[in-house]
Amino acid sequence: LETVRSDAARNATGGVWDPYTANEHGEMPVDGHALLRFSAAISPMLALAALNLRALDGDRAPALRLGCDQSPTADNSSLCVRSTEPLTPGHAYAIELRAGRACHPLQGAVSSPSSVEVQGLAPFFLPFLQRLPPPPAQAYRELKPRFHRYDLWMRHGLAPLAGDEGSESEEGEAHLLEALRTSVSLSPPLHFDLSRPSRGVLRVEAAFEPGARYTLRVDAAR
Repeated sequence: LETVRSDAARNATGGVWDPYTANEHGEMPVDGHALLRFSAAISPMLALAALNLRALDGDRAPALRLGCDQSPTADNSSLCVRSTEPLTPGHAYAIELRAGRACHPLQGAVSSPSSVEVQGLAPFFLPFLQRLPPPPAQAYRELKPRFHRYDLWMRHGLAPLAGDEGSESEEGEAHLLEALRTSVSLSPPLHFDLSRPSRGVLRVEAAFEPGARYTLRVDAAR
């Protein structure tokens, strides 16, 4: 698996979204396309027929079809596929290349199976962006405040409030941050300000005490 592409996720986060950050498997949003790289030339339709999408928990999995507007007749060394239905959020899947299938009319059959893993939309997560590349998920919990300003990565951005759809005005942004602030709290209590430098980043600013430990809590929407 070379990468997963999603125009919707990148647009919703101002280009910050990445399929692998804090994910065990490559995340495939609803519009996601998985780009698979082969060691030799393949015929797209033959290679597609050799693939199978399997849910790792044994549940039903949708079929695969060509993605990325890939030509079904032009030989290539890569194959872009997407699922015919959205993957179940938080569930992992294997894209399997089955043995005994040929991926090109001038080549023999695949001798042994191989697979790569992807997953549906990942759950909400707010990791810090103070260090790049981001550390493992458990390492985020070990961070102590060292600055008065912290940037947090919003994996899928934020949906606009009802009535503000399609609007990127300052007023719409103010409404969104005001609504978000009611769901965010610091413990021990501390006054803080919220802003969004980009659609995929939430900035928290407060007079954090050096050496102190704080908990940032985000309550679920009601």
